[in-house]
Amino acid sequence: MQPNYDLDKAAVKIRRWQKDSGFQGKEIAKIVGISAPYYSDIRKGKQRGSIGVLAKISDVLGHGIEDLFDIPPGQDAKSVPQVNLRELKKALRPVMGKQTDELVNCYKVWREAPLKFKRSLAVYCDVDIT
Repeated sequence: MQPNYDLDKAAVKIRRWQKDSGFQGKEIAKIVGISAPYYSDIRKGKQRGSIGVLAKISDVLGHGIEDLFDIPPGQDAKSVPQVNLRELKKALRPVMGKQTDELVNCYKVWREAPLKFKRSLAVYCDVDIT
């Protein structure tokens, strides 16, 4: 059985991932290299988006494109856990003080790195990122 792409389900996932990420739609569109209205249409399920665009959106939000598809049983896709930036700052501020913003910025850079790079680095460092 092949994975299925459901426009509405994918839109729900993208909206949830965006909310969890703390990114604004304009930020995601800029990183992906598409217009904000086009991203908004994809996010609302009005546009399908090309495989390349969907892959970039998924990657920016810390997931693989396979996470947008209904995967048959036994073939569950794994994804990178997400951290809400507001919650992260709130938790770190008492411990890290002035360094909190710098640490959160480092996390943002990591989160924006391509998923392939993250997986390669995880293998190199012998760390499980799933």
